[in-house]
Amino acid sequence: MEPLEEAALIHDFDVLNIQRWLVCVWISLVVCFIAVELLGLDRFLRTVIEGRAFWVYITTFFVLLGVGLSVSLLLVPQIQKFATLKVLVLGMALGFLSAIVAILLNPPLLGKGFAPSLNAGRDPAQLLVVGVLSMGWIYGAIVVLASRWLARRSYLHLVYFLLACAVFRVVELLLASVGRAT
Repeated sequence: MEPLEEAALIHDFDVLNIQRWLVCVWISLVVCFIAVELLGLDRFLRTVIEGRAFWVYITTFFVLLGVGLSVSLLLVPQIQKFATLKVLVLGMALGFLSAIVAILLNPPLLGKGFAPSLNAGRDPAQLLVVGVLSMGWIYGAIVVLASRWLARRSYLHLVYFLLACAVFRVVELLLASVGRAT
């Protein structure tokens, strides 16, 4: 028996199923970005973290979230069989942690050194507040839901979700234009 087959028997999962889930995680990151743009969830971040720093942060965040979910799937393949609430909690936790790490990595990646990150790490309460306000936990929830829908081939759920995001955005724009007209 080959080592890969033994690993598959030990963990009791299908290698192809794990590969499909991994692909779905990375596709879901794009879906999440689209949903966040439609819903405008990143407005606060865009005003606090301006210009290039925002794009460095958001790229770092999505890479960390994707790696975190991928490693979780590889280490605990039973995640794919968890109830929806457990998967949401996992996504929210990984999103929150990814947001904090991305915030701490932002200054060094922008060439400002590690001093700002070390100073931020001295006040854990402030770091927790920033982690909550960054909405990374919502991004994590969106990614795991989209991954679940894609992996289970529930494409209509994904389409309905994106349509709801688009309708929300259109209504918001209409209300804003009516408010400006009066």
